[in-house]
Amino acid sequence: MVELYQPLAEDVGVQLSAPPGRGGMTEADPKLLFEAISNLVDNAIKFTGKGGMVEVRLGDDPASPQIIVQDNGPGIPAGERSAALQRFYRGERDRLIPGSGLGLSIVAAIVRFHRFELLLQDASPGLRVVIDCKPLVLIY
Repeated sequence: MVELYQPLAEDVGVQLSAPPGRGGMTEADPKLLFEAISNLVDNAIKFTGKGGMVEVRLGDDPASPQIIVQDNGPGIPAGERSAALQRFYRGERDRLIPGSGLGLSIVAAIVRFHRFELLLQDASPGLRVVIDCKPLVLIY
């Protein structure tokens, strides 16, 4: 993913990295998961801006696989994070940045499909998006 987005990141002055980490295993549709991560990386590059940093990494616990995309941009205010996962949502401050407001809603749909968990967290500064790949257990 980082190799794919490196030229775009360089063009807009964003440092994109993927530090080496331990791998983990999870059962998932690789094309859908690629789509989700692609949307996250694209958003992070777009909203971080020139001089920013975006990091794509795996969580530290192989027993609980996580995919983490973190940037040091403006982030998403805590009160808007739930709304940001809805289709066509555009925050007031982001209305001038090109886009349709579908990226995070697509990520959320893919995560729900796999019964994973999606977390939007404050990275102080920036946003940390975590896809927790340990399937949620549904109890009936």
